[in-house]
Amino acid sequence: MRFRYDAAAENVARLETACLKTNATVDDCRQQVERSAEDLAGKHINGTELEKIVRKGAEGTAFEYMVSCGDMAHDAYDMDPNKNKEALGVALKNCRDGAVKEGLEKALGQQTGEDKNITRADVVAYVRQGTNKFAAQSLEACASAAPSMEVARTCGSEENMKKLLIKATGNPLTTSEEAIALKDDIMATIFLSAQRMGNLAAEAADDTDVDKDVAKYEAKYEHEADDYFYEATGIKPDGTYDLTMTEKKATAASIVDAALACSDVHSGCADPEQLLNDAIATAKGRMPSVNKNATMDVPTGAASTWTKEDKKYAMQRETQMRDADRKLISRRTDACVVAGSTQADIEQCRDAVSNVRETITPNRDDWKVLDREQRSDKAMEVYDACVEIGEGKDSECETKAVEAAQQLVPEDGEETMETISSMKAKKAKERFAAEQSCGDSEKSVCMQATKEDLQLGNDDTRATTTTTTIKTTTI
Repeated sequence: MRFRYDAAAENVARLETACLKTNATVDDCRQQVERSAEDLAGKHINGTELEKIVRKGAEGTAFEYMVSCGDMAHDAYDMDPNKNKEALGVALKNCRDGAVKEGLEKALGQQTGEDKNITRADVVAYVRQGTNKFAAQSLEACASAAPSMEVARTCGSEENMKKLLIKATGNPLTTSEEAIALKDDIMATIFLSAQRMGNLAAEAADDTDVDKDVAKYEAKYEHEADDYFYEATGIKPDGTYDLTMTEKKATAASIVDAALACSDVHSGCADPEQLLNDAIATAKGRMPSVNKNATMDVPTGAASTWTKEDKKYAMQRETQMRDADRKLISRRTDACVVAGSTQADIEQCRDAVSNVRETITPNRDDWKVLDREQRSDKAMEVYDACVEIGEGKDSECETKAVEAAQQLVPEDGEETMETISSMKAKKAKERFAAEQSCGDSEKSVCMQATKEDLQLGNDDTRATTTTTTIKTTTI
């Protein structure tokens, strides 16, 4: 089923482009796209599902155009004896403003020149998501071809990730920090893809099962999702490795994808709350397509009337939505910076996704706090990558982290920066909280992973002597 959806995404992008060349209306083309997507997916597709497919197809198209145009910019830089970085930057900018943008517009079903306000940051965001998918597929292919799972786990090395990014962006000046950030995103992408594959396969089985024995194939496809993740990464999700943060990031990405699709639906999103619930359940491997108990409603009424389970779910849901909000803004601000935004206009660029953000965080009063947390996330991403590379002193890595966060602070003075010590403490708190979600059988693995992630020394009082073998990976 995953391959059916991948084929549908690729086909709708080509069909949108080809249809518009016939001078058909945008609405007529969209109807043709919907019929084609349903034929390839082998099932009825509602509005939000269609928009997810269209968006994925557009991301792939933007990526392909960027690779083609970026190759020429890269070649010109290689042949330039002076290695003019400014000329390289201009060439890549022209790619995004020209061929890539035009290709993206057509893949989204827009007539060339139609005023849909596709900005340079939008183009970068689509290219980045297409790059993420390409990198995940490349990692999967590398792992599948590896002679052993030990070798497969080296496919996500910094060197390999850097090569993928250079190919995807045309930028030979791609940094090691960027490669490490991509590596983390890929793990979450593959994890989420595995869960989605299991959910779709279970739904297809449910459609043909006369007895409707849900438990039978729910267990089967949960196992197949685990096998897919193992084959793609060399990591078996059996408690030997700590995948707590990977699942956390995958859940946030799933929510963001759902909210984006909801905002893209031309006739309006019918049930945003259920859409987000399904996104969470899918990422968690609960297969909402067949499991009617996979999702829960957010508790209503006075908190004093809530049960213990209600309170626990409400807290989990709040955390998941905050993670998703920060993920959405992270994707957007990363694209804004690449597109050339400065502190003078970063707020305007960031807030271009406000309509999507309202689906995730309806209360705008929470946005400034979440923006602050997202800047902290960015700083820690840069800091961790710098430390992992080992090319500078801790103080130099802290400076890089602060600079990365500072460029996301609007210059109007209404939003402020945290100190680096505050951001480090916030990361540690979040990491320890994630550790608590580990089951008893996985606790020692999670504790060790937290210790390594936060670079805790022997004074970590939580560490206890254990005979469990703790495995780590380069992916």
